Parts: sequence; structure tokens; C-alpha cells
Amino acid sequence: MDEISKNPNRSEVINPNNLLTYLCLYTFSPDYFGLNRQLDSYFIDWRFGGSHLNWLRRNFNGEYRFLTVSNSMKSEAERLNQPEYLSLARFFDAHWIFTLTRLYGDVPYSEANRINQGITQPKYDEQEEIIVKVLEELATANDELSKLGDKTIAGDIIFGGDLKKWRKMINSYRLKVLINLSQQQQLKGTSIASRFADIVNNPTENPIMEHLEDSPIRDESNNPNNYYLYLDNNFISGYRITQFTAEYMKDRNDYRLTKFAQPTILAENGNLDPNNLQNYAGTNPWPNKENNVNYQYEDSKKISRVNNRYHREPIGPPTMIFGYPEQEFILAEAALRGWINGDVAQHYKNGILASFKYFGLENRGSAFIQQPKVQLAGSDSEKLGQIITQKFLNFFMQGGYEPYFELRRTGYPDFAAYVTPDISTLYNNGQLPLRYLYPLGELTDNKANVTTAISRLPGGDQIFSKMWLLRGSDNLRNPQPFPYQ
Repeated sequence: MDEISKNPNRSEVINPNNLLTYLCLYTFSPDYFGLNRQLDSYFIDWRFGGSHLNWLRRNFNGEYRFLTVSNSMKSEAERLNQPEYLSLARFFDAHWIFTLTRLYGDVPYSEANRINQGITQPKYDEQEEIIVKVLEELATANDELSKLGDKTIAGDIIFGGDLKKWRKMINSYRLKVLINLSQQQQLKGTSIASRFADIVNNPTENPIMEHLEDSPIRDESNNPNNYYLYLDNNFISGYRITQFTAEYMKDRNDYRLTKFAQPTILAENGNLDPNNLQNYAGTNPWPNKENNVNYQYEDSKKISRVNNRYHREPIGPPTMIFGYPEQEFILAEAALRGWINGDVAQHYKNGILASFKYFGLENRGSAFIQQPKVQLAGSDSEKLGQIITQKFLNFFMQGGYEPYFELRRTGYPDFAAYVTPDISTLYNNGQLPLRYLYPLGELTDNKANVTTAISRLPGGDQIFSKMWLLRGSDNLRNPQPFPYQ
């Protein structure tokens, strides 16, 4: 019977280069990160949807599936003595668990995906411990890659096998992790600011991205199958640009708006210039708007849709879920906070110029950053708001959870300056949810461990309970954020 059950045509092992391709496809894909309409609700309004700020319970099977694949890549790399795959697996592990812990708080990590060791009910690691381990894994990956010289790697659809670019990106990602801890001052007794400075001040040991071309960009030019990401009726006809996106960008002559949105249908019928930013308009992203004037405007063709380049072009646009522009905004913030000695304004401008280049508007970037409204000005908190808002705009259609994480962390962008909230139409009275509830399956299948994790949450398993990284203080946060916090 055992012989009959075996499929002789099915391999019992898999080459790690195939696993690397799989992880690259999904980790750097807009399918996971770019098309999250609910979390991008201040970019895009869903014409037929009403789930804004209504935080639903979700499972975390997807993230753990990628961690399982990453573990398999580690095992195969060790079996075949291919250390380069082991190093990249450390990055994928760190990335997915870092995403997961920011969504929930404490989650399984050290005992996760250990069913082959008989662990079917993994413990929930504390968030601070998880982040310590994430940083250790990234640092180890950097050290290991530094010893591989000019070696290349097969299966890499992001950097074409260039391990030096992987190393730069991994070190830049370490900075991303640390800036997310801005409401804390220490991590296990070590200054977060000093950890950050140690990376930046040692470029030989810790090289970071130097220009846009160092970014992990998923190029779709050879992928004719990506059309499905955008080719659905809701995307084509149901999504509109928000008032914040349109008005903030029009106020600053930001021509990235022409890449984000379509002129209103009325403007198109009048053959008006798509490069005239006054031909764009947005809506407030409130649910249940049947009696709201914004809803009527959408029906009367006065609100801009998302740019049709996403669904009309045979090959969709590239995706950059993390890259050089974001790194420069991170460095600008770190310099503003006094963590490093860098030039705040220069890093800020570097990020903007790289973003313009990414969206195919390199020729407009220089004029944009010269405008008075774009110059960093005001209090340090207001300067932080400008930095975060530019980071936010760079995430358009590719940021996934990051715009939400930034809003939750800093209170910026300052949406209240451009939208007037109608609290009667909002869930939770306009309060920003701070986390997802734990999956229902965990409450039944892993009750003891998830109960322990819940006991560590002030307020229990609620959407407004503060996880560890949100329990500190930050004098640069927006003092009056909206959604309210």
C-alpha cells in the first residue's frame, strides 16, 4: 500500500532557486501589498463599498504560508550547501513576521511552523522579542552576504541575481524596522537611536541603497499575467480618488496626480488637458454616503477615477513596496529626530526626486521641490508631517499596510486639513483601529497560548488595544490626528 501511495513522478525535494522565485513574486507583488482598498482609503474611495475603518477579524494563514516556504528554502539551502539562499531566507522571514506583528502585536514566531517537531499549538512571542530577533536575522543576513563577494544567485527576479543589491536592501530594511519603533526609546536596554546610527555610520559594513536603481522593483515588462490584479469591475468603475489626494497634490502642483488619477469624466468629454491639475477632483472616503453630496458628485461624473493605465495597458506598471524613496524619507525623519547627523532637507528632497523618477516624471521633480509649500518649514512636528505625507504619496497603489502603519505611528498625514469628517457616517466614531483581532481559529485551536498573549494587551483582544510598539511617547506626533487616536 505504501508503494502505491507514492507518486514516482513527484519530486520529494525542490531546488531553492524555485522557492526564491516564489517568495519574490509574492513578497514584492501588488497582489498582496498594493491593492488593499480598505487600508488605502485615504488614497482611494470604493464607490460601492462601506468598510472604511470597520476593522474585521482576519486570519494570518497567508503570512505563515510564506514563512513556511522561507523555512523550506533554508532547509534546501543547507542540504545543498548553498548559503546564499539561507541568507535571503532570513530576510523573507524577517519581513513577513515584522508585517504580522505590526498587524496584531504578539504572534507565534519561535515555535511557528514547527509541526514536524510535534508543535501544533505554538506559543505567542512578545512583540519586543520578535523585533529583536528580526533585527538579528537581518544583521546576520548582511554579514553572511558580505562574505560571498561577487557571487550571484539563481531564481532572483528582483535584482537579477545581484547579491550586493540584496545586501543594500536588507540593511535599508533594518532602518525601516527601527524607525517603526519611534514611540519607544529602547529595545531590550539598547538605544534605538544608537542602533540606527550604527548602521548609517558604518557604510562599509552596512551598505544601504544609493539610488532608485538599488530598489527592489518588481518589473512587469515580462509578465503578461499581471493584468488580473487590476482587471475587475470595481477597480475599473468603482474606485475614485479621495479629496485629500487630489487637493493636497493640486495645492503643490504635484504632477504625480496625473499618474494616480484620471481627469473627471466631464473634463474628458470637454477635451480638457489631462496635464491641467484643475481637471482632477476627489471625494471624501465615507461609507454609507447615499445622501451625501460627494456620492451625488460621483454619479454626476465630477470625481476622478483611478488612472486607467492600471487596467488598460497590456503590461501593468512596476511595483515597489519598499525602495530608495522610502529609505530617504526614513533618513530624513531620523535626522530630524537627532538619531543621525544627516541633512534633513536633503534626504527629504532625495526621496521626492526619486519618487518622481519612479513614476516617470523625473523632468518635473526639480521644479516641484523648489516650491515654498514643499520646503520643510514650521515646527519639528510639522516637518515630520511633510516627510510622512511625501512617504504616503509614494506608496500609492503599492504601499499595502504601510500608509496605515505610518498614520498609526505618527498621526500623519494631516487629513483633517483637507477633509471635513462626518462622524455620523464613520465606524468607531472616527477612531483609528490600532490592530486586528486575533483569528477566530486561534481562539479555539490554540486557546491557551492566545489567551496568554491577550492578557499582555492592555484592554484585551480589542481593535483599540495598544501593542508594545505603540505604548511609548513621541513629541513629534501629530497632536490632533484624524482619524482620531
